[in-house]
Amino acid sequence: MEDFGHLKSEMYHGVYFASIAELTKENDEYIGWYNDVRCHKRLQGMAQNDYRLHTLAVFSV
Repeated sequence: MEDFGHLKSEMYHGVYFASIAELTKENDEYIGWYNDVRCHKRLQGMAQNDYRLHTLAVFSV
């Protein structure tokens, strides 16, 4: 579960949350950033959702 390792190291390391609601909000924001913004070397420098759309476009021709 490499992605969970990223989540822990990039978001949770040394961070304390005052409530479950705050943790949930931060988690949702991180997942959105990870899927829509963060570039991945193994995905040719694209964000995950961009790579999926790119791949689907190839097959829908």
